[in-house]
Amino acid sequence: MNRFIIQGMKMIHSNYKSSPLPIGIEVFGVDLKRQLDQVTVERIKEDVTKHRLVVFRNQGVVDGHRQVEISKWFGEIDNVSYAKHPMSPNIDIFRVSNDPVQGCTGVGITGWHIDGTFRSEPYSHSIYHMVSVAKSGGDTMFIPLTQVVESFSPEQREFLNHVWMLSDRCSHLCHPLIYPHPLTGRPTMCFHQGMTSGFVRDYDPTSGKLDLLNEEENKSVISAIQSAIESVTVYSHKWLETGDFILSDNLAVGHRAGSIPSSVETAGLRILHRVTVAGKTSPCKNTLQKQDCCY
Repeated sequence: MNRFIIQGMKMIHSNYKSSPLPIGIEVFGVDLKRQLDQVTVERIKEDVTKHRLVVFRNQGVVDGHRQVEISKWFGEIDNVSYAKHPMSPNIDIFRVSNDPVQGCTGVGITGWHIDGTFRSEPYSHSIYHMVSVAKSGGDTMFIPLTQVVESFSPEQREFLNHVWMLSDRCSHLCHPLIYPHPLTGRPTMCFHQGMTSGFVRDYDPTSGKLDLLNEEENKSVISAIQSAIESVTVYSHKWLETGDFILSDNLAVGHRAGSIPSSVETAGLRILHRVTVAGKTSPCKNTLQKQDCCY
């Protein structure tokens, strides 16, 4: 039988506890392998929006169907054609490994980014599950994008408010570098240090004309972003247990993969399952919908 406690005006499962992390929270008392009551599901979803990152440890191996089922709490799944691997347990799971036989290699190492900048609507959430932990290396690092934006000087912020990133993928999509988060309204960033061909000034989607920044201006944008990133808190998640499970607001946190030796004999086998949730809105300079957040 489920047991609940009253917290404010809401009923919360009595086992649901959390503690703060440098970015986000760690939740205890929840077994993600089991079906959860709707009250607990809604609490988890609210906490992802409020805290940006929600970590569950010691979950054991959550099968592929269940990971996809959990991911659908946040919306429809967006799986990309290039991210298929024959060892993936589900068509919607992007399987990453340091062994090419076991999964896709070299993922997330080209710099800080959010997922899906090549989409007109970047992914809203990314859901990570560690199936096999390496003996050394392999951390996943996260940064708070609102704090990155707030670290720019007034002059930099004024300049960067007029800058759009240009994806280097075949779509060559343009997204505003700084824009309000579609749920919280807090300033955030659409960027990818490894998948950007350049930057554009005051892009007008109706005309499609590109006023490309010159080389010196591009360098100043890259430098400003990197300096701001270096000034904020970085949460480096050490995957200590097979079964660690992370729910992330992809639009509120940037991330990158830490280094890991490619030799399985040296580092041990690392297998990570990732599911991405389709975005619901294109990054834009105005937003009307706002929800509470704690940052």
